Amino acid sequence: MDEAPSSLAEERQRLTRSRIRRAAMEVVARRGFDATVEEIAQLSGVSPRTIFRHYKSHDRLIVATVKDMWEACGQRPIEGLPSPSEDLDGWLEGLALTIHTRNAEIIGEAFWDIHAPRDKGSDALSEVPDSGASTGSAASSTSLPWPGAQPEAWATRHRR
Repeated sequence: MDEAPSSLAEERQRLTRSRIRRAAMEVVARRGFDATVEEIAQLSGVSPRTIFRHYKSHDRLIVATVKDMWEACGQRPIEGLPSPSEDLDGWLEGLALTIHTRNAEIIGEAFWDIHAPRDKGSDALSEVPDSGASTGSAASSTSLPWPGAQPEAWATRHRR
């Protein structure tokens, strides 16, 4: 059986949501979690009210955006990456370089908000993975995002 074609209203809703998502990724990459609904609305060409029709709150928008960013990091194939069985060192180096580059390109300043120690805040933001979750270590208010990080530069960036 053929699917019924989507209505014009459904197509417009998908287009609007897509524009909001692309704009949110760009603004969050540039400004981190400090991105405002107004900035995202302006870049996407919709009103803040339209954004709130699609997302219940600013925090829900940020959580959805971070999820989109993580998905975007893994969607493109890594060209020229040798297989680990052929060249383990080359594979690790290529993978690390790609992850670093994609974090900078796609996640941008939001990297610091994702990995910075924070109060739990809203229920929505608690859905963003904690920086200690992947390593099994507990993130404390004095932990740094990675071993060897420069405490002064990191603290300056996150002083609020």
